[in-house]
Amino acid sequence: MTLSHPQVYASEIFSLARTLHLRLSHQKISAHDARILLHELKEACDHLEQSLAVESENFSQNDKKDHTSV
Repeated sequence: MTLSHPQVYASEIFSLARTLHLRLSHQKISAHDARILLHELKEACDHLEQSLAVESENFSQNDKKDHTSV
């Protein structure tokens, strides 16, 4: 699986959370559909966490390269 930039997942999380909030607050969503949206939200959070871990690792490796090349 290829991960996208963390901003992509953050935007997806915001959109899903906003949709879930609006539909729940206006009672325009069934419990089943709310659970589906919640599952999608959890997946997006997992992807964001993985993407941030990869970026952190890449940053760490680049930082080590900078120190060894000096």
